[in-house]
Amino acid sequence: MNLLPDTKSILLIFIRVYNVRGTNEVQLSLLIIKELIFYYPIKGICKSHDNNHDSYLTIYYICFYLQLISSIMIKNLILNLSLLLFCVLMYAQDYPKPDFKNQPMLYSEGNLSSLEKQVAENKIKIKGLGYGGSQQQISVPGGHSPVRVSKTPTFIIWVDEGVDPESLIVFSKMEFKKKKRSLPMAKYSAFAAYGATGKSMSGKYHVGFDIKKVQEGVFVITVSSELEPKMEYVFYNAEKTNAQQITVYLFGTD
Repeated sequence: MNLLPDTKSILLIFIRVYNVRGTNEVQLSLLIIKELIFYYPIKGICKSHDNNHDSYLTIYYICFYLQLISSIMIKNLILNLSLLLFCVLMYAQDYPKPDFKNQPMLYSEGNLSSLEKQVAENKIKIKGLGYGGSQQQISVPGGHSPVRVSKTPTFIIWVDEGVDPESLIVFSKMEFKKKKRSLPMAKYSAFAAYGATGKSMSGKYHVGFDIKKVQEGVFVITVSSELEPKMEYVFYNAEKTNAQQITVYLFGTD
């Protein structure tokens, strides 16, 4: 029995395979093998369709399932690549750049908006005619900021290239009354004049935050945990706290 296919049969096989749309090289190869096995059993495995039909079917269905698996794998690969591309695009989100450097701005739904900007007074508050010691604090007029944010706000800051934004800003909550907001910075004993040192108080009010660089000099600031409701907050530059006046950026939560 002649097991070699004639030229006409080979052409018919390739025409049938070529007409199958949406296939790649692997799938085309499997289709060709299937067609060859269907018309011409492999020598040594099956001698003819009549006397070894089961062997032919085994090989044929192996190729069929290989083609099916290949098709599923390709679909999964396309899906995974699509998901990867989506994640990359989300990660590479184009954040807007603030108009001015070193000024944190509120970021929401693709837009930037300004925080309340004020020049805070850096004062020493005397307690009990001096016998109760003194307290350094920065304060601004107004009990509440007109800028209100959610419990998980996002901010953006633009700084000079190579500058660490964490060295420029401190994020704190504030004490507030009807007509004033204040942030205690340090407490001094009544015996400070005799060499007693002051005790920092600012750490008690600090708010944890995370910073992520999104482009050169531009950083996204997010809070480490939800902000307290009905609280007033401030960004300030810790390097400026020895000055009599300090520019601060304020906001509050409802």
